[in-house]
Amino acid sequence: MKKRWIQKPYDRDEISRFAKDAKIKDYSFAVLLYLRGFTEEAAAKKFVKRDMKEIPSPFLFRDMQKCCIRIEEAISNSEKIIIYGDYDVDGITSISILYRYLKSRNAEVSYYVPDRAEEGYGVNLAAVEKIAADGTKLLITVDCGITACAETERAKELGMDVIITDHHECGENLPDCIGILDPKMGDYPFAGLAGVGVTFKLISALMQDSGKAFRDYGELLTVGTIADIVPLTGENRIYVYHGLQMINRTKDIGLRKLLDLCGYRNKKADTYSIAFGVAPRINAAGRMESAKLAIDLFVERETEGLAEKLCELNIIRQQTEGEILEKAFADIEKNGYQQDKIIVVADEGWHHGVIGIIASKIADRYCRPVIVLSIEGETAKGSCRSVKGFNIYNALADCSEFLLQFGGHAFAAGLSLETGKIAAFRNEINQYAEKNLPDELLGPILEYDLELEHPIGFNFVEKLSYFEPFGVDNPKPLFVMRNITVHNLMTLTQGKHLKFFAEKEGRLFDCIAFSMGEYFDIITNGSILDIIFEIGVNEYGGHRKIQFTIKDFEIKA
Repeated sequence: MKKRWIQKPYDRDEISRFAKDAKIKDYSFAVLLYLRGFTEEAAAKKFVKRDMKEIPSPFLFRDMQKCCIRIEEAISNSEKIIIYGDYDVDGITSISILYRYLKSRNAEVSYYVPDRAEEGYGVNLAAVEKIAADGTKLLITVDCGITACAETERAKELGMDVIITDHHECGENLPDCIGILDPKMGDYPFAGLAGVGVTFKLISALMQDSGKAFRDYGELLTVGTIADIVPLTGENRIYVYHGLQMINRTKDIGLRKLLDLCGYRNKKADTYSIAFGVAPRINAAGRMESAKLAIDLFVERETEGLAEKLCELNIIRQQTEGEILEKAFADIEKNGYQQDKIIVVADEGWHHGVIGIIASKIADRYCRPVIVLSIEGETAKGSCRSVKGFNIYNALADCSEFLLQFGGHAFAAGLSLETGKIAAFRNEINQYAEKNLPDELLGPILEYDLELEHPIGFNFVEKLSYFEPFGVDNPKPLFVMRNITVHNLMTLTQGKHLKFFAEKEGRLFDCIAFSMGEYFDIITNGSILDIIFEIGVNEYGGHRKIQFTIKDFEIKA
């Protein structure tokens, strides 16, 4: 499918004013800052500096003081505390850091993770009753619980106090409990925290020392934040910037072992290596077996075989995912669902552990929101993934009459419904999309920052490091260069990838085009291309060279 290249709009006069006021000599650097919303010198300097001193106080959460008082009381009285968390990376890291902190205070603490297949996401009544029967007096949720009103009431009836820490969208009603920490409630200045970010704020408040809290728990905070695909802006970006530096010298044997097994021994870890190396292996525990395996890696500090086990489960996950994805694509094409604005695809027995990944890959192929449902008898449970600019949570809320349960946020969500209502739900949510999902949000679009008319050097590339770490809402800058000449064209990895040199005004730039090997017979040495690309530095054998990662191209001659 041909991609549309769209340059992000900016006002040249406004850029010139900003560059002059902020004393920025490099116009291109000023453009990149401006396109990220920085039009004043002070804000731009904060963005570039990424200073931990800019992190807001945890006590800006309205209920933070109440939560801390109750936890301190539980610790002093040796009351049994249960941490109830989700089975994904965000939940696993949240459980791990809070458990480690409470254990360091000699608290009587344990944790509970629901079974993905049997219990599904979030707090459930059966689990609450089981936890209460074990003598628990304080239940603390992490990365879940904001919609658990009935479950919270049941916990209180059974003699438990409840503290909710979450980051998902709030419903019309909130649980009646000791305290709620959720930045989506609007009482905290940064709404984009991951679940582990909220958990970290609680630990920071209990320690009354955010700096020490970050030194103790910043690595797992960073892993969970990257993995949960929350905005890498503001507070999250500061955490991840400093956290990656800690990870690259980590003494955490579990994390170190995972990095080594991912191929990052003696290599610099970045958001990519965490998101596509470490995170899938942690996620594989909860997807394919038990999240406890990953928690043990970070809590018990016993790595004997655990990291290897996570890698094995990840391979099984990939195989399972491939089989389901093939069937899902076939169903979509057979039924014409790719013509719908929101694709809803369902089948019996699809593994709950991978349907979220399946939804993401279908969304990538068809460039539209996707809902994948696994049918088990009278009930279907599923995962949603959206596209930039369309809030899938709001879409589910509008169709809530068809659903048994739903929750999540703008880009990703989960749901369940009666199997017999799938067709009606598909029709209803597509009617919503017809009114609320503009056609321009569908289809592959590449928004680029700048067109580079002349060759660039290391000075320019090094300035791009000020924009790191990259992620959601702070993507790597995209550039366009026109009329480059192709040299030394070749393929890598059995024809999967393209590699060539791009010549511009006598300068040669190393180019890699992942998963574009099919174009080897179309492009030739001497071809003239327009290219759209990211810029990086390739270091090998002690040599550094600028490298373009090609995202798309147009053949001019």
